[in-house]
Amino acid sequence: MEQIGRLWQEKSERFKEYRIVPESGSHEQAVRADYLPDREYCEAQRLKHELLRQYRGSSIQDVTGGRAATNERGSCLAIQDECDIASVSRPGPSEVLGELLTDLKLVFGIREETEKLLKSSGYPTLENLAGHPRFGEEARTVLEILRRKDPAELFRLISFRYSRSHPQMLRLSGLHEIEQLLFLDIETMGLFQRPIILIGMAGVSGGRITVSQYLARDIPEEPAVVCAALSRLKPDTALVTYNGRCFDVPYIGERAVYYRMAADLSRPNFDLLFFARRSYRQLLPDCRLCTLEQHLLDIERDRDVPSALVPEFYETYLRTGNPGPLVPILEHNKQDLISLARIFFRLSTEWRPCR
Repeated sequence: MEQIGRLWQEKSERFKEYRIVPESGSHEQAVRADYLPDREYCEAQRLKHELLRQYRGSSIQDVTGGRAATNERGSCLAIQDECDIASVSRPGPSEVLGELLTDLKLVFGIREETEKLLKSSGYPTLENLAGHPRFGEEARTVLEILRRKDPAELFRLISFRYSRSHPQMLRLSGLHEIEQLLFLDIETMGLFQRPIILIGMAGVSGGRITVSQYLARDIPEEPAVVCAALSRLKPDTALVTYNGRCFDVPYIGERAVYYRMAADLSRPNFDLLFFARRSYRQLLPDCRLCTLEQHLLDIERDRDVPSALVPEFYETYLRTGNPGPLVPILEHNKQDLISLARIFFRLSTEWRPCR
């Protein structure tokens, strides 16, 4: 008993270091009052107690099927799963580059009306426009970028000319091989400057999606989780996220800086939140990922933990040593990644230009 008391005291000290409040008391009341309706909060509490009963005496490896993964920053739990995904439809590099060659608006100073006038005057493509007395020099610069076929360079070019939600931005994903796309979602102990407890990544190949999750079995394993995720980023990797431009990616960057890790996160990031708002804002009550799941994919989650209660469920796991409360966190993160991939390919199909 004395040993258990010392362990809990040590965990409490770590909670203070990260400004985490134990689950009993004002933290639960604040979550319930500020984020969740009473009914949803009560259902989550029932789920938590059910999981504690169900998994009492179980080990985290048995429950998750994970294995210890060691890197230069320590050890964390690595969990991998694979499942089928609906048919993958997306534009190819030649199709995307062909469309870009006819987009005169990539040249600075050309807008829609000017583009129509130029095309009606014998300049249907950027190659034709290269001989124009006014726009020729800039057109040649854009052509050189297109000829290099560098997806990251093209992403920067298009982002200067179009909004983040424009279909042309999503079309650029077709310049990447499907194996270069990495779907990303994180779970944290709160807002910025709180620890990351789980990073989920997924890749698609051969009609199947492989989900890899890196879980901190305790707060001190956060550096190993961040290191494991960063090691998955190759020079040609492009990210697909949901609000990842504003949250997930800068959050990982901030934690990497905190632990003095080198992190090159400056890469194409196809953030579906912007595209979803453009497509579905007028059709759905909101553009949360779970709302898109229900209406577009006909998915209703069972035993899901609300994002606002992830810190509380994780704290319960730390306090009790019972891995039960981790189960819905892992399932929530995994389903986010699968839904993210399915919605990504759906939008890629819907935004194909009419021929």
